[in-house]
Amino acid sequence: MEWFLIYKNEHLGPYTKEYLLSLFNDGLINRDSIVWKEGWDESQSFEEAFLLNEEQKVFQPIVHNIESIDIKSSENVIKDEDLPPDLPFDVATVSPPDIPQDIISRYTDIDDSDEVRVEYFDEKTLPEPEEYGIELEELNHDEFSHDDFEQVESKEHSRVKYAYLFAIVLLIAIPSFFYYSAKPTIFSRPESMSVKTYDFLKDVTLLDASELKFRYSLSKDKSKIWISTNHPLSGEVFISLRSISSMSLGDPVEIKAKGYLKDHFIDISEYNFLQGSKLVDGFYNIEIYTAQNLKVPLLGKFRNDWDQQFRFLEENLISSMTKFEFNKIIQSKNAVIEKNEKNFFTELIEQYRTVKTITTEIRNGINKIFSTAVSERDAELTAFEAKYKTKYGVFFTSFVISVDEKYDEVINQEFENKLEIIAHYNKLRELAEKIGAESVARLEDLKSVNFEEVDELKVNNIKFKSVMNFNEIILECSSQLEKLTE
Repeated sequence: MEWFLIYKNEHLGPYTKEYLLSLFNDGLINRDSIVWKEGWDESQSFEEAFLLNEEQKVFQPIVHNIESIDIKSSENVIKDEDLPPDLPFDVATVSPPDIPQDIISRYTDIDDSDEVRVEYFDEKTLPEPEEYGIELEELNHDEFSHDDFEQVESKEHSRVKYAYLFAIVLLIAIPSFFYYSAKPTIFSRPESMSVKTYDFLKDVTLLDASELKFRYSLSKDKSKIWISTNHPLSGEVFISLRSISSMSLGDPVEIKAKGYLKDHFIDISEYNFLQGSKLVDGFYNIEIYTAQNLKVPLLGKFRNDWDQQFRFLEENLISSMTKFEFNKIIQSKNAVIEKNEKNFFTELIEQYRTVKTITTEIRNGINKIFSTAVSERDAELTAFEAKYKTKYGVFFTSFVISVDEKYDEVINQEFENKLEIIAHYNKLRELAEKIGAESVARLEDLKSVNFEEVDELKVNNIKFKSVMNFNEIILECSSQLEKLTE
């Protein structure tokens, strides 16, 4: 049968009965958790659904309906022989003894006057002390004065006063002892940690644990990360770190780590580098979480405001420097990067202009062949081909090599617009290769024409292709220049 767990007005499931029982045994749900299954009109608590029903199977009521008992039935009437026997006559008729007259005479009525008369027992009626083995010493009442009685009374008052004070001290001391004993100790400073770093990390441990806080520091040799927190419990924790490239002083880093939280300090025992090979100063995307319940101190179990499991996310600085020192360095670095980025954009503008100019020259050179007399076209074609090989062909070969080198240089930079710059260099390489291929194709077409036969239709088709394709490259360069110079 499928069961559902109701949490914050949401139905979670379906689950089996065995799975819900395992959640209860693991402490993930309790007796008051709400469950429901198909066919029920209303939901029930876990206790009503699984616990009380089991108890009711064991403890069944003896009489289901008392009104169904027939009191007139012979089976339900107590017979005389079932009653206990009567008391003996001599016991039933005995009266309590009278109070002796001598005891009554010992009490005296109090009259209406203010005097109270007290009669003492006759000495003959008192037992002798020797009967109990007691030896009495004669007391000399003259030895005790009024001051002696006051002194004794004062001592009694002092004892009572000290008893009250002792009780008050206990009432204050015992709760204080439990409270301060429940507070975990603060971690000791590792040998490789400076006093300044220790004070920085220790400050967060004094904060209220109702809101989880962490502080981070990097050792000078970049081999360890120190993490402190205001969380007072202890147990295994897991850490994920990913550096923010624009806000770090080194290559990108991504780490998975495992550590142990104790005395407000996480001692990281395992580092697994998913990217990079060493830690760097910088800002990181940080995730710290637990997989199991943390341990609560013995004397801290009366508190319920500590999370035994948590998942904490934030972006923060992990560095061996202070935030002020780091920001100063990162600003200087960003200024250099911005300058380099600006230089790359300036170079891109110049290269687009160069490609546009060379393409225009090639287009105009081919058009010049068509504009000359038919008898001079072969000579003009030969001159253009020679110029292309010595000037334009060499240019485009070196241009493509230069673009590839710039591409590799940009890859290793940390520009904010790094991807945009890479895209421009890819576009320039594509345009240079397209111009070279188009130029060679048009030269081959022109060399296949016998201008003496004056096949004007074929000549016009070649001219149209040349002008159209080269104009497209020129327009593309103009469009990119417009974007870069906005």
